[in-house]
Amino acid sequence: MVSNIKIDIGTDGLDETFQYMSTRLKGYDIWKIGAYFTHIVEHHNSLQGIFIENIFKDVFNGEKINDSVVRKVDINGDSCKLKIDFIMPNEVGIQCKSIIQKVKIFNRLNDVHTSGLVEIFDTGRRKYKENQKNQLIQLLTECGWESNLLLYIYEKELRRSCICLTSLKEIASDWNGGTFDKSTLVERFHYKEGMRPFHLDRLDIYNSAKLHNRVIFSQPKENEVDVYLKNCKEPTPMVDLIF
Repeated sequence: MVSNIKIDIGTDGLDETFQYMSTRLKGYDIWKIGAYFTHIVEHHNSLQGIFIENIFKDVFNGEKINDSVVRKVDINGDSCKLKIDFIMPNEVGIQCKSIIQKVKIFNRLNDVHTSGLVEIFDTGRRKYKENQKNQLIQLLTECGWESNLLLYIYEKELRRSCICLTSLKEIASDWNGGTFDKSTLVERFHYKEGMRPFHLDRLDIYNSAKLHNRVIFSQPKENEVDVYLKNCKEPTPMVDLIF
């Protein structure tokens, strides 16, 4: 249940979670999520992140986090919610992120090979008057150094997509020879002094997930997208409609 959320689950926990995800996605073409959103939903609903998050929550039988049970942290008048979008059946908390871009994400080997920022923390509209690095450390201390990240990527031009699973702790450990170090994680974040968002490079997320064999790639066959979209109706956020 919500009260038993496990943030620090380690590599073994993520492997178990990814195995479950892979089983649930067996027989599903995850490129359909991006194709469906960009060709049908995007014109009606610009909330890409919420739409895709809800799809995966339903596919994985996840439990949505209610505002009443989300821990909040006050930082200079801003409110930072614990970064968990839904809970897996094994009580693992997941932060779901998504990237939809026209071109230049995957290379010829179908690996993500270009940088791009993924927002991890956004603490409000106010600018920070104090040192931005200290604010990030405070955010990580209060909101979790070990949050788990599920990233969905879709490339519009060739309709290629993938999902990858890793964690903040794992990204830092991979950059530090397998040993978790908080300062290493802080260094991986991108931000501008005085501004609110804190980002990670999608390459860091993807490469860490790939290193631990937690990437699922999907690409349609020729003309498969056109046939699929002809059979789609107006937007309804239901898993069975998309797949």
